[in-house]
Amino acid sequence: MNPPPEFAVFAGRAARARDELTGLLDVVPDGEWIRQASGDAWDIHTHVAHVAAADAAAAGLFRALAASSGVILMAESLTHFVEARAAAIAEARTGTPAALRTLLAHRREAAVHALSALPHAAFDASLVLPGGGAWGQDLTLSVRSYLATWAAHDLEHAAAIRAALLVAPSPSAMALAARLRRAR
Repeated sequence: MNPPPEFAVFAGRAARARDELTGLLDVVPDGEWIRQASGDAWDIHTHVAHVAAADAAAAGLFRALAASSGVILMAESLTHFVEARAAAIAEARTGTPAALRTLLAHRREAAVHALSALPHAAFDASLVLPGGGAWGQDLTLSVRSYLATWAAHDLEHAAAIRAALLVAPSPSAMALAARLRRAR
């Protein structure tokens, strides 16, 4: 089965965003992955772990869409979604920067492969996150809307990583980085 024409658009956007993210990561020394921008809850390592976790979640959604049509639940509840997301990020974050970069590549490959298997009708389906709306109502997204967000997702995290790199490291952050380097 040939992928729908929309596949090429979303996969191309996602590839360009990934190229920007990985190009940025090429210049971030391993010891700097602990840096974070002022006001950002995540350091560089956590941003990258989140991107890897998001690709795994996307691949799962794409596989579910390929097997079913109509409406797909993203999780059984908002609480379950948030907990699963946090657990996936924490698991991905346990890897070294080099291991996490490898994981990024493998998970993106799996997501794109699952996306390429979507039938034409899947692009007309909806995704529902129970309780995910601003007032606790169910949040419903079109698959196209989800794909547009997924394809640009890396760019948001690349911007956060750039902001983290612009922050001068504190003496305690430099000491921690030195300890982490010695511990290897």
